[in-house]
Amino acid sequence: MIVVGTIGYRTAHHSLRRASIQSLQATATLKTAYIESYFRSCLRDLESQSELTSTVGFYEALLEAFDESGKSASDFADSISWAMITGERSDDLRVFRQTYGYYNIFLIDARGNVLYTVAGDTDIGANLYSGVHRDTRFSLSCKTAFETGRPVYSDLEFYKSTDDVASGFLIQVLVDEYGDKIGLLAFQITADSISDIMQDRTGLGETGENYLVGVAMCLRSDPDADGDAAVLKDAVRSQLTLSWAGEHATDNPTEVNDTVPDNDHAETMTDAAADTNVYVGRTGEPVIGFANHMDIAGVPMAIVAEMKVSEAFAPVYTLRMISLTTVLLTIFLVVTIAVAVTNRIVRPVRSLSVWAGRVATGDLEQMDIQTPDNEIRVLYTSFREVVRSFREIVDQANTIAAGDLT
Repeated sequence: MIVVGTIGYRTAHHSLRRASIQSLQATATLKTAYIESYFRSCLRDLESQSELTSTVGFYEALLEAFDESGKSASDFADSISWAMITGERSDDLRVFRQTYGYYNIFLIDARGNVLYTVAGDTDIGANLYSGVHRDTRFSLSCKTAFETGRPVYSDLEFYKSTDDVASGFLIQVLVDEYGDKIGLLAFQITADSISDIMQDRTGLGETGENYLVGVAMCLRSDPDADGDAAVLKDAVRSQLTLSWAGEHATDNPTEVNDTVPDNDHAETMTDAAADTNVYVGRTGEPVIGFANHMDIAGVPMAIVAEMKVSEAFAPVYTLRMISLTTVLLTIFLVVTIAVAVTNRIVRPVRSLSVWAGRVATGDLEQMDIQTPDNEIRVLYTSFREVVRSFREIVDQANTIAAGDLT
């Protein structure tokens, strides 16, 4: 029974583990599809807006007025000319931003000057290539987008001009009617937009969670809206993320200013055969997890789906407890029955043995022994008759010895 129970437990454990991994894989794949769909939609919006005559015309009007003014970008942003152009031609971008929920929209010239933002923040008139933003991902991504002519995603960073809100930027080059590159259009999105997608826990039970990490293993989404995890501040350096980062880390030029803080629960892959599906998770508890790789405009990321081992294997633990209880109860019953049967057989035999010893020393007194109704009773009855016969013989011998020959 112990062998059968052990085999059954191991089989159930293996099957449930495989089912849990498949469930997490399906969840991670679904989240990947959602995130990719979100970014595809953003990139389509970006491409569409960059090709609109109204957007290009608005930018060209600003650029022409700026060049003619001979002023710095910041001074131009304070001019009447800038106010007139933006007042007359910015409505389309304003309505678009309000309709689709982008945090901000930028128009940037080839030299990195921010000529316009829909949010009207302090970035207007700033230079991304020489000012306080020169070492940001936004700045580097703008250069890459203008040089390559391809859409670029900057990845998330803390953006100073918006109170250090964790933000990412999607950038597309603007071209004139001759196809020449003349500037850049950029959409600003926030980590909250991504977290809203990732925090849906459908299919993850009570303890499951999804989150997004970059190659430096810092969080790109908040796993729990009510938790204390911090996007871009907390690193998840588990066996799973270390393994993924080792496979997909690149020399991505936008991967800058991504310091990796110490993590009390950090692990290293010291064993080449380490199982990366069961490991210590970001909260320091054992989890079962799965990571799905994705690439957004050249930025590698991983979507991680995790569930605590205590919940994932709860049915197995219940089965183990039931099996252990059954085995212990069976052992108790077997021992109890064995002791009872042994006592039923051994005690009469032991009593007969004691009686036989007394008879051997000449004590022919009868003994009353409780025996079961089996061969032992037959033996007891026969031995009793033998002792009675011996007693009669001894009595007769004593009588003759006393001179009584009658």
